[in-house]
Amino acid sequence: MKINLLIKRNPLLKATFLTFLLLLFITNVNATETTLSETWSLLEQEEKAIGFSFDRYLRTEEGYLYTSNGVLQLEILGGPAQKMNIYAELCVDEHYLAKAYKIITDLGGKQNQITGTLTDGQITIVTTGPDGKDFQSVFQPEETGSLYFKESFLNYIAETKGLLVGEKYTAKVWDYGSNSLSNFTFKVEEKATYQYQGEAVAVFSIIEEEPGQTTWLVSADGDVYYSYNPLQNLSARKVEKEEIPELSALSLDVLLVPGNIRITHPFRSLSSKIKVIWEDVDFADFNFTDNRQRLLDHTITATTHEALLEISKDQRDFSGRVTLPLTESKFAPYLADTRFIAPSLPEVKELVKTICGEEIDGWLVTQKILSWLYQNIQPEMIPQTLTTKEILVERKGKCAEYAILFTAMSRAAGLPTKIALGERYQDGVWVGHLWNEVWLGEWVAVDPSHNQLAPDALLLKFVDSPEVMGTQKVRMGLIGKLGIIIEDVSLAEEEKPAVTLHTGIQGQTYTNADYRCRLTIPKGYQLIETEEQGMLMLAVVNTTGPETQIVLLPFSVPEGTIGAQILSSRIPVLGQVLPGFILISQESGEINDYPAAIGTWTYEHGKTFKQQNWIIINNDCGYLFVFNSSTEVWNNYESDFAAIREGFEIVD
Repeated sequence: MKINLLIKRNPLLKATFLTFLLLLFITNVNATETTLSETWSLLEQEEKAIGFSFDRYLRTEEGYLYTSNGVLQLEILGGPAQKMNIYAELCVDEHYLAKAYKIITDLGGKQNQITGTLTDGQITIVTTGPDGKDFQSVFQPEETGSLYFKESFLNYIAETKGLLVGEKYTAKVWDYGSNSLSNFTFKVEEKATYQYQGEAVAVFSIIEEEPGQTTWLVSADGDVYYSYNPLQNLSARKVEKEEIPELSALSLDVLLVPGNIRITHPFRSLSSKIKVIWEDVDFADFNFTDNRQRLLDHTITATTHEALLEISKDQRDFSGRVTLPLTESKFAPYLADTRFIAPSLPEVKELVKTICGEEIDGWLVTQKILSWLYQNIQPEMIPQTLTTKEILVERKGKCAEYAILFTAMSRAAGLPTKIALGERYQDGVWVGHLWNEVWLGEWVAVDPSHNQLAPDALLLKFVDSPEVMGTQKVRMGLIGKLGIIIEDVSLAEEEKPAVTLHTGIQGQTYTNADYRCRLTIPKGYQLIETEEQGMLMLAVVNTTGPETQIVLLPFSVPEGTIGAQILSSRIPVLGQVLPGFILISQESGEINDYPAAIGTWTYEHGKTFKQQNWIIINNDCGYLFVFNSSTEVWNNYESDFAAIREGFEIVD
């Protein structure tokens, strides 16, 4: 059985590969080691090549060694593609029992390493970040005895007992992706043939019955020719090195779930009833209850769980509830350093002191840290998860980086803090999300990446934990098995507007009642309502110059959002998506007295094009104008672009 199972059984190595980009590492074989096999494998998603690995299976003096060198090309939500280089190894004894493992990772030259040692019923895990600092975790499972890796147990059966059609095999395995024990059961379904290099190869079809659903095609001597993971829609197949093509990007699953109804202003939601439907993950693994969310009902059918939840925006004032620092032993896990969270760093303590001064009220400290984070961390969709130290250096990241740094800073102030994982509804879809809970006499939710001291009622929690990795069992278990239905939602009532609006196009004027805006365009242009990836937008089409396009995209934002912040987060993504991208400028301006963030760049698409983005924010409504034309004629249309901006108004 070849090492390509390291990648094939779960190409992202669960949470490990989702949060790190891995290092391509060449292993030196000692004279005391004998190479039993070497294999190249191609990893594919929907028939697109998104990665490959070079896998080796070796005999050593102590037992066996599996090594895997691989590359994955990743992207999140259409963000910039990045290569993940991989080195992983598993050490087992002569009976194929697990002894140790190592995973080394790299992204942009930043290396991370995870090593695990299994001895005397204890698993010791050491993680080493780019700064060389080690963090150690010790696991002492209640059940001890023979522990395998999935890979080594498959090898044990294939090479010592032989694969028998109709037989099931079960063992206790250590899952190095989620740091947990699990029962691994697979069944040999049938004998079949597999076409490889023009020849029909005899294989066994093997089905994983627990804990996953992977299928393998394996020869009698253990050579893996093909595997498929339906939960991640990923397959891997044995190839020759010269067959490996240029890679496309693997879209990382961010628990994206389409909404059953469209809610224009989700951040105004005060209460909701949400039905959550899922498979396989134990109900006991969830923690649906917090200060704003309660479980109304839970039912189990033959294949699924259903939970009905009521969520309410909690707008209470928690001033004076707790005085910092809190030092009771019960809070120790929520004040400690963990793999990504480092409140003990001197720079974190100094920063908190600068921001909070002598303030000791827990609620006021929460507000100060939340405000600083939102103003000083730049949102950017990156595949890797950064540590506290890296976030302070990079000053950017997705929701996970906001939650990690908030946790570190709050803990440094003596405020117990959790990581929460769930889903956030916005622009017609639910997306996986991380935020925080702080102890203020009870656990209270806050959302740093959305600057919400009182999160809205369309933020749905699944689980909380003292550390990031503690949320990942549920996160990984829900991939491909989650449904969310909004059964009811109530929004904050607006003051009755002075002007009644009706959405639609009338002549040269477009009106949007939901976003309280109106756009009147000059002659020579046509208005077209359209939709892109679930978001409604307005196209302004030049009837004589098809190379010139204008788009207006209204969108919802949390109050307090800054237009320049959104623009800055768009630029790195566009820099990867648009070929030959060259940033010209970022500046500020106005559209009819509303402050605007302006970005200008060029890109290549057969010829050179120029594009300009204007972003304005009004309360919880955002408006993005995109002006696009070839550089050859851009100057001819600048007056038209100005006239279109002048024709825009927000109707209060």
